[in-house]
Amino acid sequence: MQERDSFYLGALMHDIGKFIQRAKLRNWECSAKRYVQSRFAGRNHAHRRYSAAFIKKMFSEFLSDADIEMYALLHHQGREKGMADYQGINNKGVPLKLIRIADICASKEREQVPDLKPQSYTRAKLQSVFSDITLKDKDGNVRQPAQKKYLDLNLLSLARESLFPVGVDAAFNKQVYRPLVEDFERLFNSNSRFGPYTLNSLVFKI
Repeated sequence: MQERDSFYLGALMHDIGKFIQRAKLRNWECSAKRYVQSRFAGRNHAHRRYSAAFIKKMFSEFLSDADIEMYALLHHQGREKGMADYQGINNKGVPLKLIRIADICASKEREQVPDLKPQSYTRAKLQSVFSDITLKDKDGNVRQPAQKKYLDLNLLSLARESLFPVGVDAAFNKQVYRPLVEDFERLFNSNSRFGPYTLNSLVFKI
């Protein structure tokens, strides 16, 4: 595989671990932990270990290029001396540096909200952007939405509940990622035509 293709796939899949990690499945936890045990990565930024484990397991039939796995595993600078990812991002090579810069740019929309109640990342819902829109009537009075609304977690489809906010609860009351991750795995394993260039056939809203 050409270096360019490896870079594209590594960049595309570098954060898939955020989805896998939320399911809290024992087999994936063990796979991710091996990178710490083998001293390839530290304990911080756990999602990258899940990304690397996913790439190694699910793409082994199609790929023999370890760079793709490493792009996911090392795209954050580690904080633990002696770990392979402790090296500064400037010394990791241009491809990893580009992924890191793109990763930072993509998360610039995040902001700290002082009065927001802390919530487990496995239970938090995505708030609809329309909940923060304010309009003025003809008299200049500000009209705000009656209440904030949140998106449910579903397979991407044209169904209304997959595209529009459906509730006012800010958190799920149960584990919702586990069945989605299990279905995602089954889709990978059952699609006989699946290859590294047909990822668009497995799109989830996560």
